[in-house]
Amino acid sequence: MLKVLGVCLVVLSCTALGFERSLKLTRRLAGLRELQRMALLIKGEISYRKEALPEALLRAAGRLTPPFSDFLKKVAKRADAYDGIIFADIFMQEAESAFRDSAFTKEDKEELRQLGQYLGYLDITQQENAMALFQQELERKIQLIQSEIPAKKRLYQSLGLLGGIFLAITLI
Repeated sequence: MLKVLGVCLVVLSCTALGFERSLKLTRRLAGLRELQRMALLIKGEISYRKEALPEALLRAAGRLTPPFSDFLKKVAKRADAYDGIIFADIFMQEAESAFRDSAFTKEDKEELRQLGQYLGYLDITQQENAMALFQQELERKIQLIQSEIPAKKRLYQSLGLLGGIFLAITLI
């Protein structure tokens, strides 16, 4: 009886891992969509309201959900205080902190880091162009992920179940 219970636990655990991995894909897609929204809001504040960067970030943060709103508020506060650290470094430090446990990949975080570099150094026109490029890249990535998600979710879920069964058979 104990052996059967152990086998069931192994299968269930591996299946849960597969489902968790598939949920991470969904969380990544939702995060990228919110990141796209964040970029659009910042671009709007810079382009149409002609706000200074810290003020633009604060206004955009007011229309976002955590952790994006918290991230922008912290960046704006530190940039406004200007403690000798360049904006790109502030942006990346806060991004690493805010999105440490997110479903973003290293590639996603690298693109976010590059966005911080463009926002910190360029004039308004170049910032708008950088934001537009960032939005285009995000849109391409979102479309790619949307097309891959159904197949990958089934794959991860199936692999979790089959891996659990294989491991249970191996242990018996």
